[in-house]
Amino acid sequence: MSEAYMRKMDVLNRGFGGYTTEWSLPLFDKIFAKKDKQAGLPPVKLVTIWFGANDASVPGTAQSVPLEKYVDNLNYYISCLVEPSSEYYQPEARVVLISPPPFVLSMRLEQPLPPHVSKGEQGKERTLERTRQFKDACLAVGNQWSKKTSGRVQLLDLWKVVVDAAGSENDNDLRPLYTDGLHLRPSAYRLVFDGIMSIVGSQWQDLDPAKMKMTVPRYVAGTGSWEWYTVPPMLNRKA
Repeated sequence: MSEAYMRKMDVLNRGFGGYTTEWSLPLFDKIFAKKDKQAGLPPVKLVTIWFGANDASVPGTAQSVPLEKYVDNLNYYISCLVEPSSEYYQPEARVVLISPPPFVLSMRLEQPLPPHVSKGEQGKERTLERTRQFKDACLAVGNQWSKKTSGRVQLLDLWKVVVDAAGSENDNDLRPLYTDGLHLRPSAYRLVFDGIMSIVGSQWQDLDPAKMKMTVPRYVAGTGSWEWYTVPPMLNRKA
């Protein structure tokens, strides 16, 4: 992480590979402090919530979550963070809800057969149309909360972002953005970053790292001076 970022805000990754909204429920109180334990802790400023690709696995597979339960879980996570009545309420937090992107079936079929998947079943754990249903549900949840909170919750439609970058939903067009048909390449993760930063820049300028003041100044070697403002290199690099 850039030194300029660390002097402004701590960025904590709490992503767990393979997890769903259901499996992550017991982890919530290990990630966010309850009201009675928040005193003296740095305030939570921004939370990204990104679920759906695993939840959308077809019924009968280990990761599959019913669509209605997926919606309930997203609502639970958001309400915990932004509703003052919640024991996990984070007074300063803004939330970006990220939708699942499409996946590339042809690439999934090319992957080595996992030990738990029987021959002939590879790639059948997901369908594009079921994933689309979860994407649409995610968008609906995000839009509802954005209206309810006057923009404190924002939505990143990653499906649209990825498809726009690829040019279509066709497998051949999407392939350059994926490593295995499910996980994104660095160039596609750059799209995620840029999408989040676009929301921050347009909606929450106080969280814009290019404008945010450092909490600890930077000493400039050889000059004896101290700097309080720097633009993180990531924001100057073109995708």
